[in-house]
Amino acid sequence: MKYHVIDLKEITENLGDHYSAREIELYLGQCPECLEENKLTMVSQREDRCPVCNTVIIWVGSKLWNSIYGSSTQRIRQMRAIPATTQSGKHLMRAAGIDGWRSKADADTWQKAVKQFGELQMTRVANYVTKDKAGTPAIIHAVATANKKLAGTVQPKDQEERQEIGPDDLKIVTETTW
Repeated sequence: MKYHVIDLKEITENLGDHYSAREIELYLGQCPECLEENKLTMVSQREDRCPVCNTVIIWVGSKLWNSIYGSSTQRIRQMRAIPATTQSGKHLMRAAGIDGWRSKADADTWQKAVKQFGELQMTRVANYVTKDKAGTPAIIHAVATANKKLAGTVQPKDQEERQEIGPDDLKIVTETTW
């Protein structure tokens, strides 16, 4: 989904000597989307969408906007998140309490792992990493595990390398006691 950020600090810096802390909640910003189309649409800090083009607007540094819509930083993170497309990915997001993948590379890695190992196996990975972690650390752990599985470095416990000992490997030791 498309969104634009309006930075209140930038607006106050541009005002210079005309800046007034008492009137800060009255300051308006221009919708960048409308500006590209040569329309002059002003957006107040009470709005989270442009009234003309309906583009999502996030005010950074605005106490008024944050009090109405929540943290602007969190909203930007939500808007940047890439939604999970696989069942195990959706399960991971729910269990970790995250809105989506941090990057396209993470989403692609998970999707490749699902394609190679199946939904059930990757759901087990999701359950394992969210057992003691939540949020971004859980996602980082899940993607790292998927990368390791894809690289072939993770072996199931029943397939761990075992060293076979044959008759040639045995030594006869004699012990002498006095």
